Amino acid sequence: MLMKGTPSPNVIYPVGDVHDLADLHILAMEKEVADGQRFIAESEEMTMPQMARLLKEQYPNYKVRTMVIPNFVIGIMAHFQAPMKVLNTIIGLKYHQNNTKARTLLRWNPRPAKETVLDTVNYMIASHII
Repeated sequence: MLMKGTPSPNVIYPVGDVHDLADLHILAMEKEVADGQRFIAESEEMTMPQMARLLKEQYPNYKVRTMVIPNFVIGIMAHFQAPMKVLNTIIGLKYHQNNTKARTLLRWNPRPAKETVLDTVNYMIASHII
């Protein structure tokens, strides 16, 4: 969506790298302190506008738009388009996830969200998905 020139809604996404998730699984299997525990495998959160700015900077040959669709426009469109109805429910939603337990008990250190987003886009470009 962002790489094709579509303006972004102002929504927040928790970002987690699949490699970090695998690392966390291994750490949890290896350490007794993890028995019966649950761990959050999120690195950090990023908004779609933040992602758009990052992608525009890193991929100048793509039509990445940094324009943000105003929330009220999505609210109006939600009356006419089912995908906008779903999107309207997550605008302004803040995830309250905390990975401190994984970081302290297991000494888990996830990649920065920016790195994960760029790795994902690089994979999609290499795979001709975008």
